[in-house]
Amino acid sequence: MHRLICLWLWMHFRDMPRSADDKRAPSNNQLPRVIQEPSVWEVWEGKTARLPCVAHGHPSPQYYWFRDTGGQLTLMDTVRKFSVVDGTLVIHKVSVADSGKYICFANNSVGEDKVDRLLRIRVWVKDQRRIVPDHRIRRVSQTHLKILVFQREDSGIYQCYVYNDWESSQAHVQLDLKAEGVIESFLIATIIWIMCKNKCDLYRHQLILSSNNVSMS
Repeated sequence: MHRLICLWLWMHFRDMPRSADDKRAPSNNQLPRVIQEPSVWEVWEGKTARLPCVAHGHPSPQYYWFRDTGGQLTLMDTVRKFSVVDGTLVIHKVSVADSGKYICFANNSVGEDKVDRLLRIRVWVKDQRRIVPDHRIRRVSQTHLKILVFQREDSGIYQCYVYNDWESSQAHVQLDLKAEGVIESFLIATIIWIMCKNKCDLYRHQLILSSNNVSMS
Protein backbone atom coordinates (compact mmCIF):
# COMPACT_ATOMS: atom_id res chain seq x y z
CA MET A 1 0.00 0.00 0.00
CA HIS A 2 2.85 2.41 0.86
CA ARG A 3 4.54 1.75 -2.51
CA LEU A 4 1.28 2.48 -4.33
CA ILE A 5 0.98 5.81 -2.51
CA CYS A 6 4.60 6.70 -3.34
CA LEU A 7 3.97 5.90 -7.03
CA TRP A 8 0.76 8.01 -7.01
CA LEU A 9 2.58 10.95 -5.43
CA TRP A 10 5.48 10.72 -7.91
CA MET A 11 3.18 10.58 -10.95
CA HIS A 12 1.13 13.49 -9.59
CA PHE A 13 4.17 15.62 -8.75
CA ARG A 14 6.34 15.11 -11.84
CA ASP A 15 4.04 17.10 -14.15
CA MET A 16 3.51 20.04 -11.80
CA PRO A 17 4.99 23.34 -13.07
CA ARG A 18 7.94 24.86 -11.28
CA SER A 19 7.29 28.12 -9.49
CA ALA A 20 9.35 31.26 -9.96
CA ASP A 21 10.79 30.73 -6.48
CA ASP A 22 12.04 27.30 -7.52
CA LYS A 23 13.91 28.79 -10.50
CA ARG A 24 15.72 31.29 -8.31
CA ALA A 25 16.42 28.79 -5.54
CA PRO A 26 19.76 27.01 -5.11
CA SER A 27 20.32 23.90 -7.19
CA ASN A 28 21.05 21.61 -4.21
CA ASN A 29 17.82 19.70 -3.75
CA GLN A 30 16.82 18.42 -0.33
CA LEU A 31 14.60 15.57 0.78
CA PRO A 32 11.52 16.75 2.73
CA ARG A 33 11.79 16.49 6.50
CA VAL A 34 8.62 16.91 8.57
CA ILE A 35 8.99 18.99 11.74
CA GLN A 36 8.12 16.92 14.80
CA GLU A 37 4.86 17.80 16.55
CA PRO A 38 2.78 15.99 19.19
CA SER A 39 1.37 12.83 17.61
CA VAL A 40 -1.92 12.83 19.58
CA TRP A 41 -4.46 15.64 19.27
CA GLU A 42 -7.72 15.96 21.23
CA VAL A 43 -10.67 18.13 20.20
CA TRP A 44 -14.15 18.63 21.58
CA GLU A 45 -16.99 17.33 19.44
CA GLY A 46 -18.35 20.09 17.20
CA LYS A 47 -15.12 22.12 17.20
CA THR A 48 -12.50 22.50 14.45
CA ALA A 49 -9.50 20.16 14.49
CA ARG A 50 -6.15 21.24 13.04
CA LEU A 51 -3.53 18.55 12.53
CA PRO A 52 -0.16 20.14 11.66
CA CYS A 53 2.28 18.92 9.03
CA VAL A 54 5.17 21.26 8.20
CA ALA A 55 8.22 20.07 6.29
CA HIS A 56 11.53 21.57 5.15
CA GLY A 57 12.93 20.62 1.75
CA HIS A 58 13.83 21.82 -1.73
CA PRO A 59 11.90 22.08 -3.95
CA SER A 60 9.15 23.11 -1.54
CA PRO A 61 7.17 20.02 -0.55
CA GLN A 62 3.58 19.33 -1.54
CA TYR A 63 1.31 17.92 1.18
CA TYR A 64 -1.13 15.02 0.92
CA TRP A 65 -3.27 13.79 3.80
CA PHE A 66 -4.71 10.30 4.07
CA ARG A 67 -6.93 8.65 6.64
CA ASP A 68 -5.88 5.20 7.81
CA THR A 69 -8.90 2.98 8.46
CA GLY A 70 -7.66 -0.49 9.26
CA GLY A 71 -4.87 -0.20 6.70
CA GLN A 72 -7.15 1.29 4.03
CA LEU A 73 -5.91 4.79 3.11
CA THR A 74 -8.32 7.46 1.87
CA LEU A 75 -7.08 10.73 0.33
CA MET A 76 -8.61 13.52 2.41
CA ASP A 77 -8.84 16.26 -0.24
CA THR A 78 -11.74 14.34 -1.81
CA VAL A 79 -13.97 15.08 1.20
CA ARG A 80 -15.70 18.47 1.49
CA LYS A 81 -15.47 18.58 5.27
CA PHE A 82 -11.67 18.56 5.09
CA SER A 83 -9.19 21.11 3.78
CA VAL A 84 -5.39 21.43 3.77
CA VAL A 85 -3.95 24.86 4.61
CA ASP A 86 -0.14 25.22 4.42
CA GLY A 87 0.21 21.53 5.19
CA THR A 88 -2.23 21.56 8.12
CA LEU A 89 -5.28 19.29 7.83
CA VAL A 90 -8.38 21.23 8.92
CA ILE A 91 -11.50 19.28 9.93
CA HIS A 92 -14.59 21.38 10.57
CA LYS A 93 -17.25 20.46 13.15
CA VAL A 94 -15.62 17.21 14.18
CA SER A 95 -17.71 14.27 15.27
CA VAL A 96 -16.87 10.95 16.88
CA ALA A 97 -16.75 9.47 13.36
CA ASP A 98 -13.74 11.70 12.59
CA SER A 99 -11.61 10.20 15.35
CA GLY A 100 -8.74 8.00 14.27
CA LYS A 101 -5.37 7.94 12.54
CA TYR A 102 -4.33 10.37 9.80
CA ILE A 103 -1.11 10.30 7.76
CA CYS A 104 0.58 13.30 6.13
CA PHE A 105 2.96 12.80 3.20
CA ALA A 106 5.34 15.65 2.33
CA ASN A 107 6.60 15.09 -1.23
CA ASN A 108 8.93 16.79 -3.71
CA SER A 109 10.97 15.66 -6.71
CA VAL A 110 13.70 14.28 -4.42
CA GLY A 111 11.54 12.06 -2.26
CA GLU A 112 9.09 12.14 0.63
CA ASP A 113 8.65 12.05 4.39
CA LYS A 114 5.53 11.18 6.35
CA VAL A 115 4.09 11.61 9.82
CA ASP A 116 1.15 10.07 11.71
CA ARG A 117 -1.42 12.00 13.72
CA LEU A 118 -3.98 10.42 16.07
CA LEU A 119 -7.16 12.45 16.53
CA ARG A 120 -9.26 11.88 19.66
CA ILE A 121 -12.72 13.37 20.16
CA ARG A 122 -14.00 14.40 23.61
CA VAL A 123 -17.70 14.29 24.44
CA TRP A 124 -19.56 15.33 27.61
CA VAL A 125 -22.83 13.47 28.30
CA LYS A 126 -25.50 13.94 30.99
CA ASP A 127 -27.93 11.09 31.60
CA GLN A 128 -26.98 9.55 28.24
CA ARG A 129 -27.60 12.79 26.31
CA ARG A 130 -24.99 15.03 24.69
CA ILE A 131 -24.33 18.25 26.61
CA VAL A 132 -24.72 21.38 24.50
CA PRO A 133 -22.68 24.22 26.06
CA ASP A 134 -24.56 27.46 26.73
CA HIS A 135 -24.23 30.55 28.96
CA ARG A 136 -24.38 28.36 32.12
CA ILE A 137 -22.62 25.16 31.09
CA ARG A 138 -19.16 25.70 29.67
CA ARG A 139 -16.20 23.60 28.61
CA VAL A 140 -13.39 25.65 30.09
CA SER A 141 -10.53 23.34 29.10
CA GLN A 142 -9.83 19.91 27.66
CA THR A 143 -10.59 18.40 31.09
CA HIS A 144 -13.08 20.77 32.74
CA LEU A 145 -16.82 21.26 32.47
CA LYS A 146 -18.10 24.23 34.47
CA ILE A 147 -21.73 24.70 35.59
CA LEU A 148 -22.71 28.20 36.69
CA VAL A 149 -25.56 28.53 39.23
CA PHE A 150 -26.23 24.82 39.74
CA GLN A 151 -29.98 24.07 39.49
CA ARG A 152 -32.10 21.04 40.37
CA GLU A 153 -32.47 20.04 36.72
CA ASP A 154 -28.68 19.88 36.52
CA SER A 155 -28.69 16.88 38.87
CA GLY A 156 -27.73 13.63 37.22
CA ILE A 157 -24.86 11.51 36.01
CA TYR A 158 -22.20 13.29 33.97
CA GLN A 159 -19.85 11.32 31.75
CA CYS A 160 -16.80 12.35 29.77
CA TYR A 161 -15.88 10.14 26.79
CA VAL A 162 -12.68 10.14 24.77
CA TYR A 163 -12.90 8.35 21.41
CA ASN A 164 -10.41 7.13 18.86
CA ASP A 165 -11.15 4.86 15.92
CA TRP A 166 -10.92 1.55 17.78
CA GLU A 167 -11.90 2.17 21.41
CA SER A 168 -13.13 4.71 23.95
CA SER A 169 -12.58 5.54 27.61
CA GLN A 170 -14.95 7.26 30.01
CA ALA A 171 -15.39 8.53 33.55
CA HIS A 172 -18.56 9.59 35.30
CA VAL A 173 -19.62 11.57 38.35
CA GLN A 174 -23.05 11.99 39.97
CA LEU A 175 -24.35 15.38 41.13
CA ASP A 176 -27.45 15.78 43.34
CA LEU A 177 -29.07 18.97 44.66
CA LYS A 178 -30.72 18.55 48.08
CA ALA A 179 -33.11 20.89 49.85
CA GLU A 180 -31.74 24.20 51.11
CA GLY A 181 -29.49 24.31 48.06
CA VAL A 182 -26.91 21.85 49.41
CA ILE A 183 -24.95 20.07 46.70
CA GLU A 184 -24.13 16.42 47.39
CA SER A 185 -21.61 14.79 45.09
CA PHE A 186 -20.25 11.28 44.72
CA LEU A 187 -17.04 10.38 42.93
CA ILE A 188 -18.16 7.20 41.17
CA ALA A 189 -15.17 6.14 39.11
CA THR A 190 -11.74 6.87 37.82
CA ILE A 191 -10.94 7.35 34.18
CA ILE A 192 -8.73 4.97 32.26
CA TRP A 193 -7.03 7.09 29.62
CA ILE A 194 -5.98 4.81 26.81
CA MET A 195 -2.73 6.09 25.32
CA CYS A 196 -2.32 3.06 23.06
CA LYS A 197 -3.53 -0.52 22.92
CA ASN A 198 -0.78 -1.92 25.10
CA LYS A 199 -0.32 0.78 27.74
CA CYS A 200 -2.79 2.63 29.99
CA ASP A 201 -2.13 5.80 31.97
CA LEU A 202 -4.54 6.35 34.86
CA TYR A 203 -5.93 9.79 35.76
CA ARG A 204 -8.39 10.37 38.63
CA HIS A 205 -11.37 12.66 38.13
CA GLN A 206 -11.95 15.28 40.81
CA LEU A 207 -14.98 17.31 41.75
CA ILE A 208 -14.51 20.96 42.78
CA LEU A 209 -17.34 22.79 44.57
CA SER A 210 -17.39 26.53 45.19
CA SER A 211 -20.55 28.38 46.35
CA ASN A 212 -22.95 28.30 43.38
CA ASN A 213 -20.42 27.04 40.85
CA VAL A 214 -19.50 23.47 40.07
CA SER A 215 -16.43 22.40 38.12
CA MET A 216 -15.58 18.89 37.03
CA SER A 217 -12.15 17.79 35.90
